Formats: sequence, C-alpha cells, structure tokens
Amino acid sequence: TAIGSGGGASFVATANVTGSTFVDNSSQESGGGARFGAAANLSGGMFSGNTAANTGGGAVFIGIANVSGSTFTGNSTIGPGSIGGGANFLATATVTGSTFARNSAQ
Repeated sequence: TAIGSGGGASFVATANVTGSTFVDNSSQESGGGARFGAAANLSGGMFSGNTAANTGGGAVFIGIANVSGSTFTGNSTIGPGSIGGGANFLATATVTGSTFARNSAQ
C-alpha cells in the first residue's frame, strides 16, 4: 500500500515493462497497481485486484503509453468522482490486444 501514488510500483522515468504482474496493491492517491510518470512501454502485463482512491485503479499513465497484450481485471477506484478503474491515460496512448474487464470507478 502506498500513501502516495503507485501501490505496486512507481516509475519516474521512461519505463519498459514486459511480462510483469501487479496484484492486490493499493494507493491512497493514483495508480493502485502502478504509476508510470513518464513514457511507458508495457507488454504482457497483468493488473488484477488493485485499488486507488483517485485515478487508475490498475495503473495510471502520465506520459505517452504503448500497451500491448496486457490484462486489466477487477481493479477499482474508490474515491468520490474517481476515474479510470482499470487504467487512466493522461497523454497519447496506443493500446493493442489488451483486455479490460470487471473494473470499476465510483
């Protein structure tokens, strides 16, 4: 559990993440599973059961994001007016061959 952002991991520079799993993490701000603070290339990632108070229950992507073959399931944001239960993309994003299922935002 993170007091700030990125419950499972917080990447502050360009991130290249392949075949990684983020499960049952939480954040009191954004990015329950992970917070990508710059450009991100994510391939074969799995985000499940993560929770954030504000944005990006599974993950929040602040910079340009390229996401492929990744799964976002059962993630949530729980704060009033929160957004992006599965993921929140704040810049240009290319998402291919990925699954978003059973995520929720309140």
